[in-house]
Order: sequence, then structure tokens, then C-alpha cells
Amino acid sequence: MAWRDYRSIPLTCVLLLLGLLAGCASPILEIHMGHFTVGSTKNVGQLAQKGERVQGKDCFRMVLFIPLSWPPQPSFKWAIDDALEKTNGDVLVEAVLSKRVIFTFIYNEVCDMVEAYAARAELRAPQQ
Repeated sequence: MAWRDYRSIPLTCVLLLLGLLAGCASPILEIHMGHFTVGSTKNVGQLAQKGERVQGKDCFRMVLFIPLSWPPQPSFKWAIDDALEKTNGDVLVEAVLSKRVIFTFIYNEVCDMVEAYAARAELRAPQQ
């Protein structure tokens, strides 16, 4: 075989490698998990007023299958707490829950997200 027959081998290897890496990648996947009228991680009583629109999220990230955060599973509870901490709200009203997944060969991320209106409520003591 002549040299010109082997010239396409490096190009073929590079294209094959890029194809394999791209095959392990998927676009960002966002899944609608549901919605609810009122939600909180606290004991609440009567709603007082609806406030501003807020977003909260809890994410888990990995690079080359090495976890960058702990625990290795995102939680809607932490996403709701994150949203409530951004405002003076006690509860979330008209909330939408979603999950976002980014999966590539090098970087992976899974996020639980909530978007809702924050509202004030009368806090009540837990019953014994």
C-alpha cells in the first residue's frame, strides 16, 4: 500500500473520537414534575399575602464521575428552602416543580428546581 492510502487514518481516528464523545452527550433535559397550589417545609396557618416570583434549586454535579457536591441526590425540599431563603416568604404559592439533567462524558449535573410566588403566612406552633 502506498502512503496516500494511510493519509486518511489520522482524520478517521479524530472523527471517530469526536463521534464517541458526542455520542455520550445529550442536550439539556428538563422534565416537568408537577405543580401545586401551596407548599412549604414549615408549619403554617392562614396565608396573609402573595409576594414576588422566586426560583430555587438544588443541584448535584460530577466531573469525570467524581462528585463535586454532597449528597449525591438533589432534593425538592432543599430547592423549596432555597427559594424561601431568597425572600421573606413562609410558603410557596402556585409552584412549578421541574428537574434539569445535563449529561456529558466529562460534566454531569442533575437539578431539582421550583419556581413559585413567595407568600407570608401566620406561623403556628406544632401540635403535640
